[in-house]
Amino acid sequence: MLAIKSSITPSVSSCSRRLLLSAAPAAKSRRCRVRVTAQTVQTVQQTPPGTVGQTPDEYKSIPRADLDPSYAQMAPANILGVGTMPIKVPRFQSDGSIKYPPQTALVLNKAKIQQIKAAAIDAQTPEFKSRFKAIKSLDSATGFNHPGGVASAAELALLKEILQGATNSNSPGATVQEAARHRLVTGKGIPAKQFQNLRDRNWRVPTDTPLTGYGGPYPMDTVCILYSGLDPVPEFAADHPGVTVPVPPTNYPSGAPLDIVGHVSFVELDSQMAIKQAMAYWAETDPAKADQHAQNAFTIIDAWVTINKGWKPDGWDRGENGPLEAGWGIACMARALEMLRGVKPGSGIAPNLNKRFVEWVKAYGLKQMKWYTDVITKKAIENGKIATYGNWHATIAEAMMSVAILSSDSKFAQGLYRDATQLFHTTVKEYIWKWGRLTPSDAFKGRYIGEITETLRDIYHSQFGLGGLLQCAEMAWQQDDDLYSSNEYALVSAMELHARIIRAWSLNDKSMLPSDYVLPNAKNDPNLPAPYQGYTYEAEQQAWVAQDGSKKVLRDGKKYLKSIKFLPCGWEVGYNHYAGRLGIPMPETAALLKMFWPEWQEWHWGSGTLTHAGTAAQLWRPGTSQVAPS
Repeated sequence: MLAIKSSITPSVSSCSRRLLLSAAPAAKSRRCRVRVTAQTVQTVQQTPPGTVGQTPDEYKSIPRADLDPSYAQMAPANILGVGTMPIKVPRFQSDGSIKYPPQTALVLNKAKIQQIKAAAIDAQTPEFKSRFKAIKSLDSATGFNHPGGVASAAELALLKEILQGATNSNSPGATVQEAARHRLVTGKGIPAKQFQNLRDRNWRVPTDTPLTGYGGPYPMDTVCILYSGLDPVPEFAADHPGVTVPVPPTNYPSGAPLDIVGHVSFVELDSQMAIKQAMAYWAETDPAKADQHAQNAFTIIDAWVTINKGWKPDGWDRGENGPLEAGWGIACMARALEMLRGVKPGSGIAPNLNKRFVEWVKAYGLKQMKWYTDVITKKAIENGKIATYGNWHATIAEAMMSVAILSSDSKFAQGLYRDATQLFHTTVKEYIWKWGRLTPSDAFKGRYIGEITETLRDIYHSQFGLGGLLQCAEMAWQQDDDLYSSNEYALVSAMELHARIIRAWSLNDKSMLPSDYVLPNAKNDPNLPAPYQGYTYEAEQQAWVAQDGSKKVLRDGKKYLKSIKFLPCGWEVGYNHYAGRLGIPMPETAALLKMFWPEWQEWHWGSGTLTHAGTAAQLWRPGTSQVAPS
């Protein structure tokens, strides 16, 4: 058992996830049978949703120069030999209305990206260059740069440089990265999750990243996760061959819920802790403590690779929530291993952990994810669905890319990387780009550029989708590929619009938004007119639909927002790229980050403040003045 102890802080979040596609006629009845017997999915709000996760007071005195308006303006608007393209970004006016002033953004090819990066590194100190060289490697077989996760050798070398004189991880410190490390290690101000159906009302998912005393890992021989993260009950399993009722790990926390054991064990606890421990390795200045953090991550991942022998069910599935849960956890673990590529696992870990992990993913999790993208999604498109792509695809794209970069099998790695890249582009187009741009129909009328398929479903899940796509784009960037510009820089528009919505809710100021938006009520539920309060938002129709069998649709020209709160889903890495590297003004995102930094780790999203805040000024901009026309 891993020896890690956690300190717990107060609450909020949700593990309620629902498939956006009507995959099969039986899916609805399966969900209903499970939900009447187990209802864990909602969490209890302990504090006003708009304030959850805001910057703790002890960090507020630390300056964030990268969030000032002048920061984007200092980035080069033109680079020799680089073209531009017109983009549309929502700019909010004083009355809350939106305009799209003329604007352009850079078009960068792989050769130019490599040239600018190399020139920026060459402009650094000898000490930095030595550290960078020691961390970075290139796999000649796959062609991938390593470490090649969201944070590359450049970001990690810079993090080490910033923190080298700051040895007390229990102090907020004086720099942005010190504050981010403090939050990572201590869990300061991170909203802990409080689930219903707890056996101990005081039990929480750990928010810190402790060196010892964690209590895990919690591997399971077989995982079977239904919609909303629920485990199948015996009656359900009896009616569905291949479905198994999960057996909780023998060390499963005594107070944790028993109806979402697979979700809690794999996603909430072990995979999230693995990537946090890998982050702590790079943030820790004491070599012995750093190595212990790395070994903690290895122990967690090795336990799952060794013990887990099935991701059920096979046959009628591979769902329900299986593909999404697999993506959440696999993205965490693959990126953790990638960050620790240069660290040797201890004697208690069997050899070739990276290779064994990739083979385990091929055998179980990847089959789940590919089934969803290649079978369920294809069927939905063939059936004429208009809202097919969602946050599931974004998570799966990131997970697939993470595994591809980690793998040393060149044919498999390059093929999976191509698949992830294609899935990314298609998801950006169908999930983001088309809203507000295509010819109006009932589902498209009155949409703003920057809205996405899930904006009117809820802002919570919208951030899931944006976070997966932004982190996928950053991983590709570390391979010198530009996915950030996909579909006319659609991600910029989505970031700015959703940042404004979250800020309006947090500040309780509806005047910040166009008049057709309606903020939620005090419980963060939709402010629907009285006759329609039993309606449910249907993503496929992009409308509120009656659930009494009449299928009546509410279309009154209003946009009823709900479930708004900040999540650390790629905001820092996206802002660092668009505003920091490319000089695209992002006032809404900057204002949002001022309210909620440092980002924490939420499943596979987050921790961008630690690795990326302000780094473009040192790792990109110095190179732009050194390049020659291509």
